[in-house]
Amino acid sequence: MRIPIPALRVLLIVALAFSLALPLVLPFPTPAASQDGSGPIREPNLYGTVNIGSLNPLLCDNPACRRITSFLFPHLIGIDPTTGQFTPSGDSTALAASWDVSADGTKYTIHLRDDLTWTDGTPITAYDVFYSGYFAITSRFVQSAELVDDYSIVFSLSEANCSALNWLDFPVIPVHMFEPDFSNRLDSWLDAPLTEQVNALFSSHANISPTVSAGIFAFDTLQPTEYIRLQAGDLGFSYEDVSGWDEAIARFMAGDLNLLVNPPFNRREDIRAASGVQIVEYPGLMWSGIVLNFADPANPLSAYDDDGNLLDQGHHPLFSDPQVRRAMQFGIDVNTLIDSALLGSGTVMAANQPPSSWAADSTLAPVPYDPDQARRILESAGWKDTNHDGIRECITCTTADPGTLLSFELLYDDMVSYHPILVSLISQQLAQVGFYVYTAPVSYPPDYQYFDAYLFSATESFPVNPDQSLSFTRAGDDLNGGSNYGSYFNPDIEDLFAQAKTVCDPTARADLYHQIQSILQSDQPYIWLFTVNDMLAVRDGVSGFDPYPQAPFWNILDWTVQQ
Repeated sequence: MRIPIPALRVLLIVALAFSLALPLVLPFPTPAASQDGSGPIREPNLYGTVNIGSLNPLLCDNPACRRITSFLFPHLIGIDPTTGQFTPSGDSTALAASWDVSADGTKYTIHLRDDLTWTDGTPITAYDVFYSGYFAITSRFVQSAELVDDYSIVFSLSEANCSALNWLDFPVIPVHMFEPDFSNRLDSWLDAPLTEQVNALFSSHANISPTVSAGIFAFDTLQPTEYIRLQAGDLGFSYEDVSGWDEAIARFMAGDLNLLVNPPFNRREDIRAASGVQIVEYPGLMWSGIVLNFADPANPLSAYDDDGNLLDQGHHPLFSDPQVRRAMQFGIDVNTLIDSALLGSGTVMAANQPPSSWAADSTLAPVPYDPDQARRILESAGWKDTNHDGIRECITCTTADPGTLLSFELLYDDMVSYHPILVSLISQQLAQVGFYVYTAPVSYPPDYQYFDAYLFSATESFPVNPDQSLSFTRAGDDLNGGSNYGSYFNPDIEDLFAQAKTVCDPTARADLYHQIQSILQSDQPYIWLFTVNDMLAVRDGVSGFDPYPQAPFWNILDWTVQQ
C-alpha cells in the first residue's frame, strides 16, 4: 500500500492539540519505596498535569508532554549516545533493526525488530509505523510510504539526501488503539476525505490511554494537580507538579525531589554550590547568531524568478563588504554576552554547527574578541571617523556612497527573554569600534528581507541535522518561505552542501561539513555567538547517573535511588 504524506495533515492535527485531554483521574498515593528499598526518580513538572494535554507524542506541544511521552513511546530509529548519530538498535526501544538504501539514494527500506510488543501484548509492526508516519512526517522531501510486510516499510524521497533518517525518526503509536481494524480496511481509510480522517483522529486521541505503550517506562497513574507516575520494574519515575522554579529548587535542595533539568540561569550557581548533588553541564541544542543581509534591503527579491532565472538582488551598503562583516565579529565580545545574558551558562560558537552536532569541527577555534583588529579592518576598508563623533562613515569604501554612516538596525526576537540584554551589549560593544546600532524587537523573522541584521535563537533536534543548505544556498533564498534570509551565496558552499547530501559515510560526510564550517566562519554570513548550556542535577542518592550530552537518560534503567 502506497500513500502520499503531506505536511498539511500534520498542521491541521497539531492545531487540535490544545483541546485534547486524557481522562486519567486515578488514585495515586505518595510515591513509595519498592520492595528492594529503592525510591522513584522525582522530577518537577512546571507545566502541571492539568496543562500537559494529550499524552500522545504526535500531539505534544509542551516540554512536559514530551518528557512523559519520550519515556512511553518508541522512536523508529535508534541513536548511539556516544556519537550522537543514528544507528540500528541504538537503544532498547528503537524499532529499526536495520535499513537499506536504494542505489539512487531515494528509497529507504526500514526493517523492524520482530521481538517488541505493546504493553497489552500486541506486536509492534509496520502498520504502527505506517500510521504514525502518516501523521508525523512534515518534511516535504518524504513523498510516500509503502508497506512491504508486517516488519518492513519503504519510504520514498523526492531526492537523495543523507539526512533522511532525521526526517524518518518519529515516535510510533499503537494503531490498534486508534484504528482497531486498520490493516484490514487500509484502502477505505486512505480514501476517506481529509476532514473525516482529522475528525476520526480527534475522537481517537481524545479517548486513547497511554496505558498501551512500549517505551522505557510504562504508564502507572495520573493524579491531576499532583503527579504522573511511570514504572519500569522496580524503578519508578514521578513527575510532580510545582508552582515554579523556586519551589522546585527548594524541594530539590531538601531532598524531596532528586532530578532537575535546565534550571534557570540565576539559580544554577546555588545548585553548583550545594552539597550532596551530582551535576553535568554541556553545550545544548539552542544557539544564537545574527543574520546579516547581503542584498539591497530597499528592494528585496528572491534569488530566482518564477522561470528559474537568477535575479540581481543588489547589495547591502554595509554587509555586502566582507571586511565590515569580519570587523563586526571581532568587535563583539561573546564571552561577555554569555556572562551577562546567560550568567555564564553558554559556549562560544566557532561557526554554523553547534558543539552538540556530530558534524561540528572541534578543532575550529571561535573568532576571538579583538576590537583593535576590528578598527584596523574598518580603517583599511575605507570606513573612517573623520569628524570624530564616534561613528564611522564611508570615505573610500567600495559598497556605499561617500558619507554613508556605518549604521544599521538590529532586529531581535522578543520572544527570547535574554535578547534585550544581548542587543544592548552588542550595541555598546560595536559603538567602541565605530558602528552606530539601533535596535527593534520583532515577534517573527523579518518579512521579505526588509532588514539589515536580525538576532535570533534556534533549537536543533537530536541528533543534529547538519544539512543547513536551505539557510546558506540559493535554494533557500526565496521570499515566499525560504530560510536564507540574508541572500548569502558562495559557489563553494553550494558544491559542498550538494556533495554532503549524497556522501553518507559519517567520516567523509563530517569532513565536508568541516570544510563548510571553516568557509562560513571566514565569509561571515552570520555573526556567530553561542550555544546555551544544558544543566542536569541529581541528588547523591541517585546511583548510575552517567549522562551523555543530549542523551542524559540513555541508561536510566540502571539508575537506583536510595530512599
